[in-house]
Amino acid sequence: MRAVDNRTRIIAISGVLLGLAVGLLYLKTLVPVLDFSIYILISFFTGVILQESNHGWAWLFFASSVILSLILPVNKLSFLLFYSFFGYFGIVKFYIEKIKLKFAGFILKIVFINVAVILNYYIAASFLPGIFSKGIQLYLIMLVATAFVFIYDYIYTMAMVFYNGKLRKLIRRN
Repeated sequence: MRAVDNRTRIIAISGVLLGLAVGLLYLKTLVPVLDFSIYILISFFTGVILQESNHGWAWLFFASSVILSLILPVNKLSFLLFYSFFGYFGIVKFYIEKIKLKFAGFILKIVFINVAVILNYYIAASFLPGIFSKGIQLYLIMLVATAFVFIYDYIYTMAMVFYNGKLRKLIRRN
């Protein structure tokens, strides 16, 4: 009986967070200034799913949010950063931080960040060919993105600490 209750709780939490994620993605299209903040907030939802269950549920949450966002009547290219990085960052972070050698984990994060940047750069350039013709160099984007992601990684860790220390107790109490 306990396993069924736990699964039901995880499904309920995932459903609520999925509804919030899709709603926030739609809000992002109405208020385009919120790009990064919406993506960062939704990425924390994936971390909550990881805290409450496991990486399998987190991947399912990410896949569900992508599928549901594809149904939204908006420009799908505007979600590129969510699909290719923020949506599953917490899961990749989870795997990388399981590596015992901290330096290897650090190098893997840099590789992950740069692969995501290169992927986003070339996908965006293929759909919007004039966007990068103004002299923006890929290596500069990679450098700025790497610095940003390490700050984001720290904030992500602090958000999960806050969730485990404060919010989790509130959710489980009810």
